[in-house]
Formats: sequence, structure tokens, C-alpha cells
Amino acid sequence: MLSVKSERIQVHGWVHDIKRKGKNLMILVLRDGTGFLQCVLNGVLCQTYDALKLNVEATVTVYGVIKIVSEDQHATGGHELIVDYWTVIGHSPSGGAAAVVTPQSEVDLQLKQRHLVLRWEDHSKVIRMRSFIAKLFRDHFFDNGYTEIFPPTLVKTQSEDGSTLFAMDYFGEPALLTQASQLYLETVLPAIGDCFCIAQSYRAEKKHTRRHIAEYSHVEAECVFISFSELMDRIEFVICDVVDRLLNSPFKDLLYEINPDFKPLKRPFRRMTYAEAIMWLKEHNIRKGDSEDAPFYEFGEQSWNLHIDDSCSTINENSDESVLISDSAESDREWEVVDHRDS
Repeated sequence: MLSVKSERIQVHGWVHDIKRKGKNLMILVLRDGTGFLQCVLNGVLCQTYDALKLNVEATVTVYGVIKIVSEDQHATGGHELIVDYWTVIGHSPSGGAAAVVTPQSEVDLQLKQRHLVLRWEDHSKVIRMRSFIAKLFRDHFFDNGYTEIFPPTLVKTQSEDGSTLFAMDYFGEPALLTQASQLYLETVLPAIGDCFCIAQSYRAEKKHTRRHIAEYSHVEAECVFISFSELMDRIEFVICDVVDRLLNSPFKDLLYEINPDFKPLKRPFRRMTYAEAIMWLKEHNIRKGDSEDAPFYEFGEQSWNLHIDDSCSTINENSDESVLISDSAESDREWEVVDHRDS
């Protein structure tokens, strides 16, 4: 932008903010998806019908010359556009987006108006961060010899609990939305070796917890000829390597804007057996419910996956350690049969 400060330029964007100062001064902050630009309109440019009707989220085109602002003035990037002509591409509703939804609105309303909520700075930052983290996962896998696979979304077989299936009719044949791409990745291992995918997965679970969501982006990988201990090493490596890449990138500042309390995971991760995890839960009074008389988790229960997550989360939240569970109470399930002798 600074390279064109002496040239007349054209800028398209959405009105992110408006400040009217009397009849002869209007300051617009435009957003075009790449950043923000402060635009200054003077005189008759502020007195037109479009100027009087203008609301936040209107789409406009402005023309003018970039000017460096003085140190005692504030403008994003340290410069602003002195506008000499502008037009409205499309007006927004009266009152702007704030007349429809605000950060104080109920969650249900924010979800219904998601297309507007995504324009808020905090939400757009998350979109950018998610995109970059997906790139970092791909970079990690490519740099370590994996091949990316693009598995189907409509499948014939289940990979998890049958109660969480989204079933549908596919031209007269039963079909399912995939719960995981694990089985598909396994089929290509003999052809290409280590592989990964970043794909959508679906779970028809009627629960409202951080572990349950109907649709999500799923990072999965499959590796050939490795032991269970080596698998855990790779899990630790991919997590820590992606974090390291992020902290050494230009997106580091954005990360701390989104999560100021973020702390990198420390290596090595603590390895706990399933039995040790159950014992840890009991020692720290972690129960199945919030009441003091709620029962403890016990070895071999069907809900083992839930309290393994409780154990890992609680240890992570109350210490500087990160935890991997090194075995399972149900390792006889056919897709989880592994040789644990070296773990």
C-alpha cells in the first residue's frame, strides 16, 4: 500500500465502521478480506444521499490517494486514504448488521446469522488461523514422506459406534456419511505407504459437549510397519511439530491475539497405562458426576474412552504435562489390536 502513496488508487470493500463528525467529515474503515483501510471523506462527499443512508456492511468503491498519518493520529497500518470520489455498490439494511445480530445476541441467533457473525474480527481471525493450521499439518506430513488421500464422504461401512451414523438413501442403496476415513486410508497403505487426509467426518450424537459435534474437520494418518510405541512417538511429533511451525511463523502474533494464554506443549509427553489413568482419577477425586457421592470410574467400563479423556484433560489442566494413554481396556476390538510388548 505504501508503494502507491503518491498515486490515485481504487479500493473496493465493505464498510466495517463509520464515524460521522459534523456535516463535512466522515471516516470509513473498509474491510476487503485482506485487511482494513481508513478512508477520509470531506465536504460534499459526506452530504450525498448515499452518504446519509450509508450503514455498516454496505459495499462501496472509493478513489483517492494514500497519506501517511502523523504519530498523534491513529489509523490501521499508519496510513489512510483521502477520498476524492466514491460510489455505493450495495447498501446494507437500515441499522447495519447490528440491527440483525450483535456479540450480545443469544447463541442461537448468532448461529442463524452466522454469515454476518463471521465478519466480526474475532471470528475472521479464527478462520484465518484454522486455514493456516491445516496448511501446517499438510507441511508436516509432506515433509515426513506421507501422501495425501482424498477419501469419499458417502460410504457403505461404519468405522465407529453404529448409533452415531447419518444414514441416507443413495439411489436405492443404503449409504452413510463417513464417521472417519481410517478404514479407507488403510486400504491404500500397501500401495503408497504412510498417508494422511484432512476431511469432513460426521457423528449423529445428540450431545452438547466439546467432544461431540455433528460435523468437523478430521486430521487422520495411517502408517505402515511401526510398533505401538513408535505410533505414540509420531502422535507426539506431529502435535509438537505443528505447534513449533506455528510459533516460528508470521501467524504467531495472531495466535496470541486469539488465545493470549496459549502455552506450547512440553516434550516428552507423559505415558500412562489405562490402569494408571483410572488410579490417577481416583487419587484426584475425578468422578462420573459433579456430586461428591458420584461413583468413580472403574477399570473395564464401557465408557472408558470418556474418562480417559477426563484423565488426560485434567492432568493437562492441572500440571505442565501432556499425556498419552499407552493402552486400552478394550484393545481386543478388531481395529485396535496391537502388540503392546514394547510399550
